[in-house]
Parts: sequence; C-alpha cells; structure tokens
Amino acid sequence: MRFICKKWVSLFLSISLAFSLPVPLQAIDVNSFTGLDSLTGPSEFIVQDHQNQKLITVHLLSGVRKPGLYRVPDRTNLITLLSYSGGISNDSDPEKIILKNQGSKSPKELTLDDLMVIGHGPVLKNQDIIFIEQEKPIVGSDTRLLVGLTGSILSIVLFSILIANQTDDR
Repeated sequence: MRFICKKWVSLFLSISLAFSLPVPLQAIDVNSFTGLDSLTGPSEFIVQDHQNQKLITVHLLSGVRKPGLYRVPDRTNLITLLSYSGGISNDSDPEKIILKNQGSKSPKELTLDDLMVIGHGPVLKNQDIIFIEQEKPIVGSDTRLLVGLTGSILSIVLFSILIANQTDDR
C-alpha cells in the first residue's frame, strides 16, 4: 500500500512541477497569434491635413503608446505630437521628457506640468528627437521569474512532505 501511495505522490509531483514552470517568452511563436497588428503596427506615421502641406520629420523614441518616426505638419507642437502617438504610456515618467533639437548642442528637459503651463508645448522643428524615460520597475523580470519558480518548487516539496507524513501515519 505504501509503495502505491508513494508512486502516486511521485507522479503527482512530476506533473505539477511540469505545469508550474513558467514558459519563457522566447518559446512563444508570435506569428501564430492573431490580433497583434495593433501591437506590431508601423513605426512611421504621416499626419497631413491636405495634400501639398509641408511636413517635418520628428523622432518619438520612447515613452508613448506608438513610438516611431512621425511626419507632421510644420509648426506642430509637442502636445499635439503626443496626442498623435496615443499619449504617454503607463510605464513612462511624465517628469522626464527630453527634447533634442537638431541645431542645439544640449537637450531640453521638460515635464508634463511644464507643457500644461505653456498650454501647447514647444513648436517642433525638422529632425527633432523626443525621448520620454520609462520608469524602472522595483523588481526586475528575472527576479520575479526566480521567486515564482522557487515558490512553485517549495510548494510541491512541502505538499509531498505533508502527503508522505499522512501516509506514514496510516
């Protein structure tokens, strides 16, 4: 009887360990999913009111929902560009907006509050670069993976000890 019970516990532990291990993202085939067009859409956007309108090129590198290369009408301001890009993303720091003009030597640091006080933000020039810093998580993904894996293994070991103690008492 003990041999059969230990065999079932061993089988249960093997199965639960296999299902508790996290799957690395690299192992998932992204092409097999549907509906990812919104996530992997174009990285170049053209905003134009009429056909012969003069456009400037602006690089919006990070911190927005749709980063990329924007071709926008001349005299577009930063607030308008941020609205074209879907707004500042949730994991971005609105207190660290960096604007680098092609002609200037040093970048200009702005905050979302600065832009709201101005009302429209600085007028963009051709080849401007905008970078919004992303907040760093307190716990990295590697740490979360390790804690999750350790917790899964510990729960399996403790559960098997509990079952082994209960079967030994009988």
